Amino acid sequence: MKKFCFSVLSLFMATAMSVSLSSCGDDDDEVGGGGTLSSEVTTVTDANGVPYRVTSVTEDGYGTFYEYDESGKLTKIVEKGSADEEVLYEGGSPFVLKHNASYNSGESHSEITTVSFNAQGFVSGFSTQFSYKFLDGSETATEKATCQYNKDGRLIKYIAKGSYSGKEDGEKYSGSWDSSTEFIWEDGKLMKMNNTTDWIEDGEKDKESYTYLFSYGSRENPALQWLEAMSYLFEFGESENLFDLTPLGLFGRGPAYLPTKFTEVESDGNSYDRTLNYVLNDNGTIHSDNGSVYTYDAASAEEVKAQMSRMMPTLRKAHRNTHHRIHARKMAR
Repeated sequence: MKKFCFSVLSLFMATAMSVSLSSCGDDDDEVGGGGTLSSEVTTVTDANGVPYRVTSVTEDGYGTFYEYDESGKLTKIVEKGSADEEVLYEGGSPFVLKHNASYNSGESHSEITTVSFNAQGFVSGFSTQFSYKFLDGSETATEKATCQYNKDGRLIKYIAKGSYSGKEDGEKYSGSWDSSTEFIWEDGKLMKMNNTTDWIEDGEKDKESYTYLFSYGSRENPALQWLEAMSYLFEFGESENLFDLTPLGLFGRGPAYLPTKFTEVESDGNSYDRTLNYVLNDNGTIHSDNGSVYTYDAASAEEVKAQMSRMMPTLRKAHRNTHHRIHARKMAR
């Protein structure tokens, strides 16, 4: 089936570039047109309550870099490789991510993803347009997705639908897919991810499914950061662009504890394990996530801390007024 070429090429290029619901329908317009990305959304709060901003996630110096303006608003996302760099996002509204890649073989790949956000500031949905050029043909595809979160701001469901068409060796083909992933949380821990995908191409149907199980120790994740292993396993449909949003917390809050390993269980019953390793900074933010090193904007955090300090007299006054009102209501009973 030609869909195999579509999926494998997407994965290859990703590697080469190294209960209350809040959903798109609740808070936004149609996918890609709703919500805004404020400066507060991309803040990581450490164990002391001090906000920081992720400025890079790299391995051996190569990876993703994030830039912000003086107000702390995200203005640019850049991927840097050993020989080149690519700007994925450069401000503007709506929020659009662009990825283009070409290879010495003559093959190429491009993606344009328009993202929408809910009232919490998390990704509520997105739409992506794909274009592929093979040595012996080409393919185009579209995908739309929606995300749902629980009252704690954790992702609980992801639904994606897409279609594609192309030509290979002079033969035309077309198909579509429907994918659903559920996230099972217990006591602030992501315990399980269940995915099911139905494919149909030129009248021929296929189904894929997998389950990921996470194991935990007692080590906490104070900043509630989303973890690389989880975003990598999740895959965010066929799009590569969304991986770079997870370190910013745009897919909700991460687990309260750090998983020690995950187990993949395939539909045929086969399974394998992978051990996970983390190094935390003194303030509880992630320093190293299975080889990927995080850096943060400490100066920005100090500015925000100073602003919070200036606001404390107002906050204390508001707290006293609230306390007095509550006390007065109790006395009136």
